Amino acid sequence: MAEHDDGNQRAASYAEALEAQGSALRRLRAERGLKSYSEINKRALALTGGRERLPKATLHAAFKGHYLGLDRLMLLVRVLMSWDEYGEGCTVVPHRAGVLTPWRSAWSHLATLRPGPRSARPGGSAEAAPVSARLSQPNGMRIYVSYAGPDRVWAEWVAWQLQQAGHQVLIDVWDWHAGDDFVEAMKRGLAQADALVALFSHSYFEQGRWTGTEIEAALAQGKRLIPLAIEHVPHDRIPENLTKRLRRNLWGLDEATAAAAVLEAVGGTKRPHNPPTFPGAPLDGGEAAGTAVS
Repeated sequence: MAEHDDGNQRAASYAEALEAQGSALRRLRAERGLKSYSEINKRALALTGGRERLPKATLHAAFKGHYLGLDRLMLLVRVLMSWDEYGEGCTVVPHRAGVLTPWRSAWSHLATLRPGPRSARPGGSAEAAPVSARLSQPNGMRIYVSYAGPDRVWAEWVAWQLQQAGHQVLIDVWDWHAGDDFVEAMKRGLAQADALVALFSHSYFEQGRWTGTEIEAALAQGKRLIPLAIEHVPHDRIPENLTKRLRRNLWGLDEATAAAAVLEAVGGTKRPHNPPTFPGAPLDGGEAAGTAVS
């Protein structure tokens, strides 16, 4: 971003800031050999010792100009900068290198513009509403979003679609704070939720993640489970107690279709308001249908 930001102008709106970030990422990618998503993901795994991935969905969203958390953004920028202008590998940029400062600054500005799940307070100030208050609102369902860390960009996108549709959404990155007890926060959130939306992916079913605990707790409490697949996950990668559950696929869809799929999945069954079209047809030659006689 340092090569493209003259430092004199900042985006005036959240949408403009997102587009500026996406445009800068696209330029950086083009200047560093236009590496494929697969190559970028492999380099991210190598850079983090296998701890962090940059899956296709995350990269597509980032380059398209969607929101990306600071940690994921910095990882992506460092990965792209690990190639030179000829597309050859070069020295990895340290976390606190000066060349990353413009990226952090631009992201901080974007974060100040970003609309969030806030409630108006007397006097015109806005403050994040407590979880208990947000989950006790009367309209819509109360939904807990369960996801694996590498899929955060998908989780926030899904949460935003649900919130805009009038549901009350609980997602850790919006509602929990530094110092919170994760296990206690999870228990409280699930206890108040009507349903758990689970974002199925390869990462979701990796050993050592809390996602399995969240699903087990939700099922034990009799909560409705709504699986949404954001990647193609082979049948044998899904735990046996979940393989028979119907799920909606979001991967491979355009944004509008995926948003509709999310809302339909959460809305449940849809019975028709009009009678279905009669599938039969009259016999040729005006012959009357009757009982067949052999």
